[in-house]
Amino acid sequence: METGILGSLRWWYEAILRGLGFHVCDPSQRACLYNGKSKLASICPACQLFGCTGYSRRFRLVISEDNNSNTGELLEIKLSNPGSSEHRGWRIPAEKSAEPLRLSLLHMRHGGLREVERTSLHYTLRLIERYGALGAKTSQGQGVIRVKDWGDDLPVSMDFDKWYDVLDKKERLKQEPEAHESDTENDTSKKAISLPDIRNLVGATVILEDAKLTSEEIWPKLGLTANTANYRRWLPVATTNWLPSAPAVRAQLRQRLRAPSNFSRYDEETLAIERHRIMGTTNSPWGDPYLKIVDKTSKDRPKGSDVFVTHLYRDSCNQQWTMRIFGFIPRDGNEADKALRMLLTDTNRLKTEVQAALGGLAVRIALYPADIMGLLVEGGKG
Repeated sequence: METGILGSLRWWYEAILRGLGFHVCDPSQRACLYNGKSKLASICPACQLFGCTGYSRRFRLVISEDNNSNTGELLEIKLSNPGSSEHRGWRIPAEKSAEPLRLSLLHMRHGGLREVERTSLHYTLRLIERYGALGAKTSQGQGVIRVKDWGDDLPVSMDFDKWYDVLDKKERLKQEPEAHESDTENDTSKKAISLPDIRNLVGATVILEDAKLTSEEIWPKLGLTANTANYRRWLPVATTNWLPSAPAVRAQLRQRLRAPSNFSRYDEETLAIERHRIMGTTNSPWGDPYLKIVDKTSKDRPKGSDVFVTHLYRDSCNQQWTMRIFGFIPRDGNEADKALRMLLTDTNRLKTEVQAALGGLAVRIALYPADIMGLLVEGGKG
């Protein structure tokens, strides 16, 4: 669990840094390598906090669970709906997934974390808490968190402007960074593997209008069936405070990317490639610029989704049924990217699609802020 959460924290922190104009390495292609002569100037800001070859991470993450509950437990579930009867199934959390976790950040050097490092972690967790999801299974609807207590270290006195100034003064590259091997590909390849950048983050919080609905009333509306590994039908009980609704909404979004009539530049085959690139795939072509060789044949690698849909959950603060839909969609992308960005930034159109996916249940749509300050700092102010 620690590995998945650490990877997720770094992923979101890299998105923040890129959005603020910092050069960040791409660990999947060529990560930083610490040079003892150049010291911190030899590695990117993300590696300065999370570590890389030759330079250790500044903290150690320890996770403990209240009441010894196994919150990481997953149920083997076969979920299907009329649009994907052959779906191989989803793994969904057990009921205890909503119980508290304690995340401890243990300092890895004398004197503890510097204030700028604590502030970096604070802004990263705040962004995830308000607009994202944490962990290794976010593409499967999991990972919504609520911070109940920041402890002694992460409440910070450094405001946004001061934090940015420290990063800029000590760590930001003033010149264009030296080109990595992965930076020499053409523009099309770069867009095919676009890295998360907070400037490209679009999405919305979805709230069911009727807060009195029970899980047993909502579940039939979703049009999903769920069976456990032994083929018993899974059904929610009255105390269930979340529902595996993400597949229904993802199916609705995929459907928009199936009809060439919605686009001027794609036929059915090319649109399928775009759909797999955006929504993810395990074995279909998606325009991979770095093909793998299998049995002397070039093949696209599996591709994670650029769009994330959480399951419906009861917000612990207001007890309203809530979910999130968000994605890192390039602002300067192609027609498919622009169409999806338009959907995720249009209250009325998104409302129509979500209500259709949720069996007609009335919803409210709260779009994410369109600026970096709004995403990172509550009210857009430091």
